[in-house]
Amino acid sequence: MLPLVSIVVPAFNEAEGLPRLLAVLGNVLGALEGRYRFEILIVDDGSRDGTSEVVRAACSRDRRLRYLKLARNFGHQAALTAGFEHARGACVVTLDADLQHPPTLVPAMLEAWEGGADVVDTRRRTSAGVGLFKGLTSRLFYRLLPLLTGLPVGEGASDFRLLDRQVVEVLVRLPERRRFYRGLVPWLGFDKVTLEFDAGERSSGDTKYSLSKMLRLAADGVFGFTELPLRVALFAGVVGMVFGGLYGVWVLYQTMVNHATLPGWTSLLVTVILFGSLNLFVLGILGEYLGRIHEQAKGRPIYVVDRRESVGAGLESDDGRDAMCEVSRRARAPRGALADGER
Repeated sequence: MLPLVSIVVPAFNEAEGLPRLLAVLGNVLGALEGRYRFEILIVDDGSRDGTSEVVRAACSRDRRLRYLKLARNFGHQAALTAGFEHARGACVVTLDADLQHPPTLVPAMLEAWEGGADVVDTRRRTSAGVGLFKGLTSRLFYRLLPLLTGLPVGEGASDFRLLDRQVVEVLVRLPERRRFYRGLVPWLGFDKVTLEFDAGERSSGDTKYSLSKMLRLAADGVFGFTELPLRVALFAGVVGMVFGGLYGVWVLYQTMVNHATLPGWTSLLVTVILFGSLNLFVLGILGEYLGRIHEQAKGRPIYVVDRRESVGAGLESDDGRDAMCEVSRRARAPRGALADGER
């Protein structure tokens, strides 16, 4: 039997752009039908536009299509987690719904996988339509991240990649809740090949990654893979103690030996502000780590499934029968992804 390839597409408010993606993807996969079988899993991350209706309509026309609707917007990394846990292929390709990840690269990714690569990663050479601020901050982040974490995350990294089944199985067994797959995948190791691509303009709409979401993703990348901020805070505290101690000795010497009255208002105010700010900075770093520990300890699911629809194309469903288009309000939950009311 031909190997099954899963295409996982997270989507949030992509009703306008999804038909274009499915059309391009359909042409690319159609040229490979003699060598592989395909399933296309659309993970609707709590969209509030007509994404659900668009996908369900496409379901009736393309039997390769599967649809997973999350109960609310859990975030891009959570949607990828849902896709990994529900994908059934011998390998899984993840790409965004806005056509900035070109589906035309999928054949080259499959060729590298057939050549023995467990991970086929991609790197953006250029990004059309990216503003100056986002471009500069992105380059700065991906240059600092390897220095802070030691991870081989290059500039232009993205969530457009192919993963072998064994890599996917390891990823879904990881217990952590705040996931940063651009760091997790290289952290795992495995044999990797990197392909380059040019990201085009979005097919429609605006980017769904606001500044706050970008900052949260960056924080997950840093705090999830290194304790260096804590060591920096410790070092800053030690340096502050040394300088504070030396300053205290100097003040005592001037007062007790030279009997000099020091006008200390300015120096006292500056010292209080400096060390007060340093304390708040260190507490903020501790808060980031403690917040992640608290979130992990609660053990809540990474995502909640609202509805699942699947279609066949000669594939077998989870119970071994030919899959028909079905809707389940209480969907299968492989690991922690409980539907409402399930325990």
